[in-house]
Amino acid sequence: MCTNDTERLAASSLGQIGSGNQTAIDALVKLIADSNVNNSTKRLAASSLGEIDPGNQTAIDALVKLITDSNVNNATRCLAASSLG
Repeated sequence: MCTNDTERLAASSLGQIGSGNQTAIDALVKLIADSNVNNSTKRLAASSLGEIDPGNQTAIDALVKLITDSNVNNATRCLAASSLG
């Protein structure tokens, strides 16, 4: 399995098992912040963050940063904004 596939699988799995789990939130935030991670994986991580703990300040900060990141596409920004809602 290539790295991108592994990252996407991790983002998806963490979203499913990490409800309220700060370690899972931190891992997803790290994926979002990694400049080597593609937009598809960042979108999945953003979606997972929105599901895990919508009120978590670390997650909120990461999603806001993702929205303002000029290196991500509009679809990723939209999903990050939706995850904040």
